[in-house]
Amino acid sequence: MLAMTGPVVAEAMFVNREEIPVYPLYRDPVHDFGFFRYDPGAIKFLKYDEIQLAPEAASVGLEIWVVGNDSGENVP
Repeated sequence: MLAMTGPVVAEAMFVNREEIPVYPLYRDPVHDFGFFRYDPGAIKFLKYDEIQLAPEAASVGLEIWVVGNDSGENVP
């Protein structure tokens, strides 16, 4: 379900400052977070490991962490 209020143009910046386009999947306007997708093949200069997801391990009350960028701050 895509819940967007308007067009979105966004990029992800990696630790080596490489930027790639990301595409919105979902946005929560109340809690101010969203999910984006990207093409892993677009990452040209950074080696990375794939993280295996385990949705079957999710349960009510399980602590999660959300990593992001607050208030549109930029990496210096």
